Amino acid sequence: MKTVLVADDEPTLLSLIADLLADEGYAVVTARDGREALDLASEEPPDLILLDVMMPRLDGREAFRLMRDRPDLQQVPVAMMSAGIRADQVPSGVALLSKPFDLDRLLSLVARLTGG
Repeated sequence: MKTVLVADDEPTLLSLIADLLADEGYAVVTARDGREALDLASEEPPDLILLDVMMPRLDGREAFRLMRDRPDLQQVPVAMMSAGIRADQVPSGVALLSKPFDLDRLLSLVARLTGG
């Protein structure tokens, strides 16, 4: 079973994504901010990380940068989620999921990035 770490400070969206992915057979770990995401990913590297860009304590871009500094997380695929951001505004090699997003697009992206 593939594990997806989802980090978003919006509780309703976080719950929706977690429930959707769990229904599709993924193990889901959730975080409410970038710091929590970094801590959880460090404990047990997931197969994919979905990061909201704008979060308290540590935003998605900074969390991503810190994850890439860790050898155990360098190869974990990352997709960033955000409203009003363009693909050229996210780090190289990171997928972008613009909010609001279609749930089928989310599932397709997750399947592609986890090799499923």
